[in-house]
Amino acid sequence: MHGAQVIYTHVTAGLLGAAVAALGVWQVQDWRYDARIAQMQEAHAVSLKNFTEAARAQEQSLSKAKQKAEEAYVLEKRKAAVAARSTRAELDGLRNELYAIPSPIAGANPTAISRVNGATIERRLLGECASALVEVAARADLMAAQLLGLQGYVRNVCVAPK
Repeated sequence: MHGAQVIYTHVTAGLLGAAVAALGVWQVQDWRYDARIAQMQEAHAVSLKNFTEAARAQEQSLSKAKQKAEEAYVLEKRKAAVAARSTRAELDGLRNELYAIPSPIAGANPTAISRVNGATIERRLLGECASALVEVAARADLMAAQLLGLQGYVRNVCVAPK
């Protein structure tokens, strides 16, 4: 029996040694995986920081481009308003000159009188047409300013170069 106890002692010592070795290997693997996870977390943190900075830079760039487009639109709108006022003033001056032209008094001739009245009607119609034309030109200038503003916005903000 003495030999059987030796075998059991050796087997027990072997199993105990194997268990200690397994725990040691387990601990070493744990350390390796912890180090690898820490590297991965650090790499992801750096990537997130880089992407965040790039997104902020792009957002600032788009914001500046939007601001430029809005400023260009306001400038074009002001230019159109100034041009419209100038055109209205010129039209008023021309209308005043037209009304200041003396109509010839035609005495008793009915044909001449109708020509004088026709000229007055023609002057009035010419003035109304010119007013309508100025309004159309003012609206066209405003639309052109809007179009330029929208084109600048699309070019600089929506389709901004990367």
